[in-house]
Amino acid sequence: MVASWRRVVGEVYRPERLHERFRRQTVTTFPNRVRVRLSIDADLVRFGLGLLARVAWKVGVRADYRRVFWDVARPLLREGRIEEIVQLAIVGRHLIRFSRDCLAGAGEASFYADPSRTESAGVPRAAAAG
Repeated sequence: MVASWRRVVGEVYRPERLHERFRRQTVTTFPNRVRVRLSIDADLVRFGLGLLARVAWKVGVRADYRRVFWDVARPLLREGRIEEIVQLAIVGRHLIRFSRDCLAGAGEASFYADPSRTESAGVPRAAAAG
């Protein structure tokens, strides 16, 4: 059962599959989201620029899936949709890392699972918490 779950996680969160779903969402879902107006101040601008720099470095330059990320992000960048690019990068990185941890045996099948059951499955608690 766990092997089937890992196979599904590995396929669903493969960078190419994940970013293809993100690309479709940028066309069908994102334009329909409610826009919230924020009060912009210097601290928020500093935070945003730092976040953008970290995202650009970790996902846009260093990630092994950067090509598929840029295939989705480039059209958004041309349209000035920076917030969506940041969201795609952060959520994508999290999901890809999660799936890779699961495939390596370090992830948990459920965040709500009883930790003692993880140990009985042969995965030490420290590795499962990873």
